[in-house]
Amino acid sequence: MDPYRLLKFVHVVSVTLWVGGSFSLSVLTWSVARSGDLPSLARILRLARLYGAALVGPASLLTLFTGLGMLWVLGISAEALWVRWGFVGIIGHFLIGATLLRRANQRLWALAYSPSVAGEALASARRQLALVNSAYLALLLSVVAAMTVKPV
Repeated sequence: MDPYRLLKFVHVVSVTLWVGGSFSLSVLTWSVARSGDLPSLARILRLARLYGAALVGPASLLTLFTGLGMLWVLGISAEALWVRWGFVGIIGHFLIGATLLRRANQRLWALAYSPSVAGEALASARRQLALVNSAYLALLLSVVAAMTVKPV
């Protein structure tokens, strides 16, 4: 297997684990949070945090490095709009994931473990997490679109 095809394979697998896993966990978390099952919500959020640290972070870095490797192998400049949008996406991923998404998850997690949680506080935290997740996933999907369409 030539270097480009190997890099592309690892790149696609990394993106799949990163974006697919993030989307799946987002939907699962939202669904369980909406049900009001706090013990299950606490477990899902704990597992989501583990998944983020163990898989999403490394997969996103692997996506970046294999993407850079493919550019280098093909001799493509970073001037193309789709390449720049990829950089915007990876920076956005780290900024949103390390700040807004982490805080929203922690807030909901703390409420899930609270012995006397008010319904409105839980609903507010759930809405906040859904909003941040939606923005995050929209950014990731826009990068996937740019990478597949490759506008000039």
